[in-house]
Amino acid sequence: MCLKPIKWIERGGFMGDGKINSSVPNQQQPLPLENGAVSSSPDVQAPKQKNVEKHQTAAGSKYASAPGGPSHAGSKIGDSKLTGRLREAQISATLRTKANLAQSVAGKQIGTLDKTAIVVARDHSPAGFKNRYEAIALARGLGSKNAAIYQDSNKRWHAIETNVPVGNKGVSNNLQYVGQPDLNQWNDLKQKAADAKRQFGPQDPRTQDAYRNQLAAALGVDPSEINIIRNEGDKPDLTKINFNPRLLKLGNAGEIGLDKPAFVQVGPTELGFDNPYDVISTTLHEETHVRHHDRANELLGEFKKTGQPMDKFKGWVEGQYKANKISVEERETTIGAYEKRTGPTEAASYITGFMSTFAMDRKDPLLEKLLYSNLGQAAIRSPLSDDFKKELMSRLEKLYQGLDSNDRQRFDAAMTRLKTDPQTKNTWLAKFQHN
Repeated sequence: MCLKPIKWIERGGFMGDGKINSSVPNQQQPLPLENGAVSSSPDVQAPKQKNVEKHQTAAGSKYASAPGGPSHAGSKIGDSKLTGRLREAQISATLRTKANLAQSVAGKQIGTLDKTAIVVARDHSPAGFKNRYEAIALARGLGSKNAAIYQDSNKRWHAIETNVPVGNKGVSNNLQYVGQPDLNQWNDLKQKAADAKRQFGPQDPRTQDAYRNQLAAALGVDPSEINIIRNEGDKPDLTKINFNPRLLKLGNAGEIGLDKPAFVQVGPTELGFDNPYDVISTTLHEETHVRHHDRANELLGEFKKTGQPMDKFKGWVEGQYKANKISVEERETTIGAYEKRTGPTEAASYITGFMSTFAMDRKDPLLEKLLYSNLGQAAIRSPLSDDFKKELMSRLEKLYQGLDSNDRQRFDAAMTRLKTDPQTKNTWLAKFQHN
């Protein structure tokens, strides 16, 4: 069968990748490699291991739509039978890093609800995250009514599923209910935003407020946690998710390079706000960039204490890796930030985005576009070291081993598409093979 070339969808990244043009609020940025054209970015590749942990999946897991909503409402998960669609192996828990000293909280009792013990049935991020919003995005994308986030004694946030839905009654200072998006609410807010845009224009504060409500609903947070960058020149809030009505791409994570501010901002593009899971995926993607950026600057701070000149920084980072003090991902993304290359952080973020699509059962064309897009965007990122490529492929294989038969078919279909598409068939990821 002849496959048409995919127009790979770019989520954004750093501000060098997603420029803002206030004079054309609704203009879409050209897609990379569109119509066969090759991006001029040095981090975009032109077309030309381990013990696998197997996870038990719930047989016959069913998915259903909310009344009147799209056909991708997310999984129905029983109080005591969790499908665990996102596996621990998908994220940073597999990395060799000090953060891994944090223990998984699976099986831990973390509260009570009407005299019933609240227990962590599955920890999707055993190493935890420093950034609460990264945990929220991962947990919210599970499509589970039992999704929550929990802060451990080391102040790291875990994306978890509990044995019972926590709801608002079971929360505490270190336990926050996340749940799953309400598609009826989403559709209502989407319509309100569209009406406001049509009536008042895209830059009117009333339209901006409507988009903020929509973004907050996707992530399951209060609208006060979304900062609106209302005017050109306004500074983003580094402690919140930012909505930028002039951003032309789905989102980005600030400026590239060390000693630059990292923050998440999301734009109003039609694709980004087509349904809540796309917004969640974009947020998770950008939060991954922020994590890479923050860790790179932590390592830079450690290096500066040695008193060595900056031209020794790359070698110092390599030494930290060889001493087993940091992960291959930390090495690659830190050196990438030092050299102002986005390839490593983009590859890792798109791989995470690809894997997160399996948290929901969305058979619509949009999912297929996002599914292939995330994989394709990861494939065209370069240069990457061989051991980092091996690490990313290892994560994909671990993911595959934990999927049910339907999702394995989706995985293989996406990989087949990547290996046959002219834009990606000669990339490093096209060499992926199952163990």
